[in-house]
Amino acid sequence: DVWIFDVKSETWSKPQAGNINTLNSSSSESCSPWTSGSPSKTAPSPRGAHASAIVGGGSCLVAFGGYGGGGCHTRRDLNDLHVFHIPTCQWFSAVTTGTPPPARSGHGALSSLASNSGRDNIFVMGGWSASQQFDDVHILENDGVTLTWSNVETASGPDSWGPRRWNFGSISVKAVPNWKIFIFGGNSGDLDQARPQGWRQNNIQVLECASLSHPDDTTKESLGSAESGMSWIRPELVGSSPCPRSDTPIIYSKDLGKLFLFGGWSGSWHDDIFTCDVADIVGPPYNIFTIRAIDWDEATSPITGGVKLAICGQGFGAASGGSSNALVKFTCPKGFIEVAGDLEGDGHIVCTAPEFLDYGPDERVEVTVKIGPNRFTNNALPFSFFSVTDASQTVAFGPGLLDGTGANRETSFVIQAKDVTSKDRVCGMDEFKIHIRQLVEDRADGGSWKNLGQASRGTNAMGVIAATKLKARAMRIRRRLSQVTLPYELEDCNDGTYVVKYTPPKIGYYQVDVDFRGTFQGKSGPIRGS
Repeated sequence: DVWIFDVKSETWSKPQAGNINTLNSSSSESCSPWTSGSPSKTAPSPRGAHASAIVGGGSCLVAFGGYGGGGCHTRRDLNDLHVFHIPTCQWFSAVTTGTPPPARSGHGALSSLASNSGRDNIFVMGGWSASQQFDDVHILENDGVTLTWSNVETASGPDSWGPRRWNFGSISVKAVPNWKIFIFGGNSGDLDQARPQGWRQNNIQVLECASLSHPDDTTKESLGSAESGMSWIRPELVGSSPCPRSDTPIIYSKDLGKLFLFGGWSGSWHDDIFTCDVADIVGPPYNIFTIRAIDWDEATSPITGGVKLAICGQGFGAASGGSSNALVKFTCPKGFIEVAGDLEGDGHIVCTAPEFLDYGPDERVEVTVKIGPNRFTNNALPFSFFSVTDASQTVAFGPGLLDGTGANRETSFVIQAKDVTSKDRVCGMDEFKIHIRQLVEDRADGGSWKNLGQASRGTNAMGVIAATKLKARAMRIRRRLSQVTLPYELEDCNDGTYVVKYTPPKIGYYQVDVDFRGTFQGKSGPIRGS
């Protein structure tokens, strides 16, 4: 039978099939495909220890499994699925595909909205029957047309679910991007004469729900694929925990971010109430998935800051209360810095990376976001701050800066960018001004300039000498630098090194000048070795 409790009038009533339920008469949402089967003329067979959940925007109640039968002492385990359409008080036998869970009772059946479609899915887990206990998780996925059963292998078995468990408390909680299922307590283990009910638990485990067949591409990069994310976590609990017990219902308060449990059984009945703060696990009504620098599409910034960053997520608009501001926190082992961000729609925040000079370069930075009076996101995005180049520490080396390179042959040298502490930089994007010019001399008779190599009387050697030494020689023998700069190629290796390639066209002396242009507010000027 079905009973309805009116929380306003605090009265019970037993609805009649086909009558409109005035408590839900305003609901016009369709329950398809939950009510796609034929209406039942009678209620499901008598049963107990089944599990139920609300779907269809509150319009349908789904009941799965349990045990019962026609006689007072009959125990027949069930795995049928029935749907009660609340507005019309009508039962339906749900039409499903796939392999349903084995018959069971004392299990959990929780509904959650898939983040990619917004449709209701049902998770069935745990429980026991007359012949065995269960450690599995099944999902009934709703694609809008059909309802399909499948086993969630990554959330099942002793390595994920843990010991077989039944008669536990369970609840599904809305979170972003995926709903979360909490389980508390219950009976567990193998049954024997010494422990005919197994032993009881008092721990909490959490499952982040997702769709197996339609993973959400927008969150796969930061939160993993749907299937890889479908496994249990066991948060560390502090404070005074309830004693191990079974048959304990739990509820969740969204305003307080807490689980509440009342009563239960552990050889005697309990009448106590416990709360557990899970706000950090559930998180605020929004979350962040990716962060990148707008100019180079990576989650990095120089320690001097000033880089525009784009943060992508979900639920920003609803949580903002009309405000366009957000708070972005950059946390490293040494401390944190908070900066203001601008909301751009429901899923984008733009902010400027802060100056991180007090903490120095660090690849262990985590970024979280806070909107309005809510908490910071429970998903922290990895970020890094890199050092900037100091010209006085940066060096150039290689054959392209040494004597002996032949004419018309490509040569090269390397620039190793270093920071103010003389440590090698680990990324690129620096800008350099490079001049490669040939040295020419004035003929003694006052005629035209000629290549210094013409006075070398047939030598095949071409030399590159340091600018200071070359200047001194030029003053003694009346040489000067050509106004023509040789072409070159500069390759950024994105690891703090740069390769410069050029081809000297003639035999002679060449001067190579490399100046760092102060990228990311680094110290500019000529580098060593050029």
